[in-house]
Amino acid sequence: MTTITLDLPQDIYRRAQRTAKATQRPVEQIVVEWIQPPAEENRSDVQPIVAEMEKLTIDELLQIAQATLPTSEAARLQTLLAAQQQRTLTPSERQEAERLVAQEDLTTLRKAKALFLRWSLVVDLYLDQQISLSKAAELLDMPALELRARFAQLGIPLRSGPADLAEAKAEVEALRYWFAQAAEQPER
Repeated sequence: MTTITLDLPQDIYRRAQRTAKATQRPVEQIVVEWIQPPAEENRSDVQPIVAEMEKLTIDELLQIAQATLPTSEAARLQTLLAAQQQRTLTPSERQEAERLVAQEDLTTLRKAKALFLRWSLVVDLYLDQQISLSKAAELLDMPALELRARFAQLGIPLRSGPADLAEAKAEVEALRYWFAQAAEQPER
């Protein structure tokens, strides 16, 4: 390991101190974790899992994007983190906490990658004129007007109107879907 000296802004140093105290670890370890490259680049066991996601369908990516750590494991992790603030964890507890944190990190990484891939697939289909703006909005689970605004911000060319009868029918179906979704939403 190489030793270096860093001049940190006071607010960042205070945040590192609070984190170190809460997790009962040295400030240096906290700062190293903050500047360490992301897990995807750092863990060779994660790379094949994330790379395999590029072969998934939009629906499969959506399922991954909605995934969470199982409730029992999330509760156990919270219990261990709370215990760590009160006392030093036993070696087996620390190992379990590290495993659960790694599992949660992998879930978060997969969710982010799934959202990115889903967006990319849908935009590619739209740009290749295989789907309409309404269908793209449906696949991304967002209102068509919001997607239109986002496309405009990103400089993605907008196509107005359906190109053929099939696309017109797809737009009508997308509108029906959105009206049904809106009808199911509780009043605010």
